Amino acid sequence: MSVLTPFNERGNQSTLQFFAELGFEVVNIVGLACASTLDVAHVPEALMEKILREQLAVEGVDAVLHCGTGLSMANIAERLEPEVGVPIVGINAALLWYALRENGYTGPLEGAGRLLREF
Repeated sequence: MSVLTPFNERGNQSTLQFFAELGFEVVNIVGLACASTLDVAHVPEALMEKILREQLAVEGVDAVLHCGTGLSMANIAERLEPEVGVPIVGINAALLWYALRENGYTGPLEGAGRLLREF
């Protein structure tokens, strides 16, 4: 999988270690090195789309995961998943999916990516 984070190199290393300990192979990781949480919230969608297309959703990658709750990926996942051909899972969407399933809701949600729509 590939991972997009708002973190700097130190945060990316922690992210890599976390996924490695869970048994996942991270092929690519791109950290945006945001200086503050406010900066995270203002990362342009166009920049994230460019990174996803050019650096993360590449041959051999079976999914793109985003970490960092301040980055919103739902709209991007909805638009780009059909184009890039791999699931794009944002941490916020995954948390919402889990909370809904834990509370008995199993219906689809439109407009926030394949995870919420199909699973």
